[in-house]
Amino acid sequence: MFDKQRENIIRKLAGMIYPNRDVNIVKMGNQFFTTFKDSLGRRNDYLLKGTYNYNQVIELNNLTGYNASFGFCKEIGPVAFIGIPNPDCTKEDGYFCYNVHEYGTSLNEKEYYFSSYNDEQAKGISNYTVYGMGDPRLLDNTVLVDKVGYIYDYRYKCKDSSSECYVRSVLRMDIKLEGTYNFYQARMMAYGSLKKPNNGYSRGQVPLQFAMVNGEPVGILNLWDNHDGKKFRDVWELHKEEPIELPMEFISDDEAKRINSFKLYIFELPYSFETEKYKIEKIDRTLERGFNFTMDDGTDYRLKSGTTKQKVLSKTL
Repeated sequence: MFDKQRENIIRKLAGMIYPNRDVNIVKMGNQFFTTFKDSLGRRNDYLLKGTYNYNQVIELNNLTGYNASFGFCKEIGPVAFIGIPNPDCTKEDGYFCYNVHEYGTSLNEKEYYFSSYNDEQAKGISNYTVYGMGDPRLLDNTVLVDKVGYIYDYRYKCKDSSSECYVRSVLRMDIKLEGTYNFYQARMMAYGSLKKPNNGYSRGQVPLQFAMVNGEPVGILNLWDNHDGKKFRDVWELHKEEPIELPMEFISDDEAKRINSFKLYIFELPYSFETEKYKIEKIDRTLERGFNFTMDDGTDYRLKSGTTKQKVLSKTL
């Protein structure tokens, strides 16, 4: 009885906050969550550069092995989605997240409305903005990618120990923070408190390890484990030579408490990186605005996984 009253109150509040949405209330355990029946779900794992005609979208979609959807968004214009696993979802109207969550950026889940085209309408359009689901590597470098989702970006994959791309010999830092910190200041920066979390990490909290690098004390944010035997590479800044790899030895918290001059680094940028939280001294070159991700062999650095050269869509499209 009490749960039903709570659900009705939450439903009423959700209707006031989202007056134009088809809201659903779902109970999981003892908590209620708001979902939207008019949401198209995640369709923004990547965004292609430029625009494409209907036949080009079909050819690109064939590379994914799944299905495509065509329609219109008033803020963007004609939009196509490729790589949709469920064919029943290709004729749906609804809201979608238009922002691709890139590595090193804050999460933005604002939505635009998408109205689907019928087949005849879709074939007459020549300027689709194309979003994709899944790993953009499926496109095999046939087109340029504008934005790559966090979890598919090589910069993330090479730092994720569960990934086959994981770099096992050197820990390469993404960011160096200004100043120096003692043990307790470093903990405040990582956890938001002096107490180490024991129930998993949430937004604003990242793991922290301490080490001696070539005899100098460093604290490394967002590094889950000690990695004995690895080397350390400082932040590689834009227009600078790559820093040399230095020997590194991890130390315990008890040892770290006796040191008052840690330089703090971020190994892997948090899933939703809030730049205002940190005073940054150095940042990796690939995170600088305007960095050219196209490598000498035509491969996009963010999609690095081989040496396949850039291909071109057929001229007959």
